[in-house]
Amino acid sequence: QALNNSTVDADTVAVARGELGGNLGPYAQAAEIAPSRSNLSSIFTAPIMQNDDSRYGRYSTISTDTEYKDNPYRNSIPVEILQQKQDVNQKQDINTNDNITPLKSKIPFKNVLFWDNLKDDTDMEDDNLHTFDPSYNQKDGSGFYPFSGRGWLNAGLITILIAALLMLFAGYPILSRFRDTEPVNDGGYNLGGINATGQVPVLPGVRGLVDEDTPDSVKHRVGTDGKDYKLVFSDEFEQEGRSFFPGEDPYFEAVNLWYWPTGDMEWYTPEQVRTRDGSLQLTMDEHTVGNLSYISGMVQSWNKLCFTGGYIEFSIQLPGRGDVSGFWPGAWTMGNLGRPGYGATTEGTWPYSYDSCDVGVMPNQTNEAGTAPQGALTSNDGGQLSVLPGQKISKCTCPGEDHPGPRHDVGRGSPEIDALEAQTDYQREGGAVSQSSQFAPFDFAYDWRNGSGYTDIYDRSVTEINSYKGGVYQEAVSGVSFLGNDAYELTEQEFMTFGFEYSADPKTRDSNYVTWFVDDEKSWTMHAASVGPDERVDVGQRLVSEEPMSIIMNFGMAEGFAQVEIDKLQFPATMSIDYVRIYQPEDNINIGCNPPDYPTTDYINDHLEAYQNNNITQWEDLGYSWPKSSLNGDC
Repeated sequence: QALNNSTVDADTVAVARGELGGNLGPYAQAAEIAPSRSNLSSIFTAPIMQNDDSRYGRYSTISTDTEYKDNPYRNSIPVEILQQKQDVNQKQDINTNDNITPLKSKIPFKNVLFWDNLKDDTDMEDDNLHTFDPSYNQKDGSGFYPFSGRGWLNAGLITILIAALLMLFAGYPILSRFRDTEPVNDGGYNLGGINATGQVPVLPGVRGLVDEDTPDSVKHRVGTDGKDYKLVFSDEFEQEGRSFFPGEDPYFEAVNLWYWPTGDMEWYTPEQVRTRDGSLQLTMDEHTVGNLSYISGMVQSWNKLCFTGGYIEFSIQLPGRGDVSGFWPGAWTMGNLGRPGYGATTEGTWPYSYDSCDVGVMPNQTNEAGTAPQGALTSNDGGQLSVLPGQKISKCTCPGEDHPGPRHDVGRGSPEIDALEAQTDYQREGGAVSQSSQFAPFDFAYDWRNGSGYTDIYDRSVTEINSYKGGVYQEAVSGVSFLGNDAYELTEQEFMTFGFEYSADPKTRDSNYVTWFVDDEKSWTMHAASVGPDERVDVGQRLVSEEPMSIIMNFGMAEGFAQVEIDKLQFPATMSIDYVRIYQPEDNINIGCNPPDYPTTDYINDHLEAYQNNNITQWEDLGYSWPKSSLNGDC
């Protein structure tokens, strides 16, 4: 209970001061706040306790002359506690045993057991935390000691920590920006949408650029230019049962459309494309879709797999018989800015490969009034050389207009190079292939140069210049090679290789070339001079394609290409591709659909509807504007 206005006996004081109870009293060992033992004798009479009293132990003896000056906590209690003076109002006896004499008097003692009555704390002389001495760790007492090992260690660790944080959040991103190369669009676009970086992800079941089934013995070759070529892409089609519906393959996709630009007789559907018996098979069969009576397959690598320069090779078994005309199998490439079968994307881009600002970029290859040059008005049977709408993305494009880059003054397009388009040689009663490159703008009367110094034919008993040189939609730089009947489905069932090697270096435009191959042998070559400037129609140098080229394999049929002997054709018929391989010079690897010098990705994404809707045939039908041209004074 509270001890206000009351007195306590000497034992209570002893407990409070720690003399009894093992120094556990609230004011234990505070000697100078209370009277000494000698002074206590004048205030009260204490019992005489025996040193060996078992009830009190060694703390039971009261000494009358002890000052407790050796107590280290003697300054912890204010003096006022025992300086209070109160009247003695009542008497309280001490219970004692036989050898204890009861107290004769009491001392005034107010609130001695309550800590919250303390007004302040006196300093503890040896408490360095509460009584800080600035010179405690200083040798000279000056207030600063520069050679503290612990201090320098602390400072060093803090510096290292700060440096590590700066490196993590600032240094590493900066180093990564300047150390890492910009990724190119190598492919892998079809896994959940277009891969923005163009990189092929490493996923279970998804193969890399080079097929694991490709033999090591064919991973290098020597080009016609004497350079060492490295295999950069291959597909051996060995895995049984692959299909090519949208989203199923990282490099190829089977389309679902009618190929109206060439008036085909078949509907292309992914259901007609499968891998079987170690080859990719495109099967044509009789089946009605709308007003079409046949279905077949077309596979594209558009915006998934592209390459610029090098050598591409197909191993193919052709459908039907070589001596029966009608089937139109093809293996070819086209610039990625145009998507085959999507007319709005090829309008004004196919088959342009041109980087000059002149009348060659204009509609019909004439001036704005349509009155010149004279050669463009008189060099064809109908009097009109070209019906093309002009080069949409030309070197004449005004600044700020819609252009894929890298600058507005670079001519862009979607040229075409064909490894093969199969046909029939009636005179020899066997199959043949046209190997060509398509160009715009056109030469006078499509008369590209095919003499000595412009073309090379390596075996004239097999290969000759195609008599068809072009029309109002294209100029065809083409050679035709005789095959016989060995590489056909219904005869000898052999596979034969077809391919081409070409140089696409913008720094060597005058010496670039395309060389075609049949059955591992060179068939013919066109040099850049074949499509050099033509003053008769005021056009400049046409270019061997410098665009990233996508791959197309299709099995079609069209009366516009060859006579269709429908009563002699057998259905179903199958075109089989054993493999596709691409090689490039080891010092000039350029595979991907978005190379820095000829980007396509942003342009495609900005006009995505045109590249996804094959029913749209004209660019402006989607609200896209035709870029303004400096040649018309529009800038």
